[in-house]
Amino acid sequence: MRERGLLVGAAFLLAVLATAAVFLYVNNVRKEAKTGGELVGVIVSQQGIPAGTDLDPLIDAGAFREIQVPSDAVVSGAVTSLSQLQGGITREAILANEQIASARLVGSEQLPGGALGIPKGMQAITLALELAPAVGDEVQQGDHVTVFASGSFTSIKRGQELSETGSDTVVPSALVLKVVDPDPSESDAGKTLLVTLALTPRDAESVLGSQVSNEVWLGLLPPGEAAVSPAATPTPTTSPTT
Repeated sequence: MRERGLLVGAAFLLAVLATAAVFLYVNNVRKEAKTGGELVGVIVSQQGIPAGTDLDPLIDAGAFREIQVPSDAVVSGAVTSLSQLQGGITREAILANEQIASARLVGSEQLPGGALGIPKGMQAITLALELAPAVGDEVQQGDHVTVFASGSFTSIKRGQELSETGSDTVVPSALVLKVVDPDPSESDAGKTLLVTLALTPRDAESVLGSQVSNEVWLGLLPPGEAAVSPAATPTPTTSPTT
């Protein structure tokens, strides 16, 4: 009888120890699952955001929130504060609830080409254009445009200097880096847009030179069409220079 009591007591003790071990194990698993070692706060969007979207209105509308993720799951350059999004524009589409890498935003220091994302070997040139030469308000960041010069051109034909009035292609294709409306409240009749283009040094000189004596116009290219062939010759009306 005594031996039976000892066996029961030993079994009870083992059961208590096993229960305690299971309790400690479950507690540790829960703690690891909760913390993942170390949690980091990152900013995510609560909705899908297309490329070329100004983020300030979305910030004002409360479209972003902070979530906690394990430190080893944080993407490179993850946005951790709303201040990093202010003034930003998406360079690529962002999915809802995904971590936002700062390199995917125009204006990021990590973005090749600096804040504007200027392609290698190019220069950023900003043109102040009235609404009509700027294709109304249809030109957006990421578009490609043809740059035209319209006005008077001087040429020599048969030893005589002629003044030609017409237009010519200055740059067949240029990438639009940024479009700014300095005064959104201004009426369309007097509105001026600031359009920043990525140009080679030679093209930049040609465009700036064209502005001196001619009017610069932009031609918006279809989506996905990065270049067009320049016109072989302008179609001017000529008159001898007096």
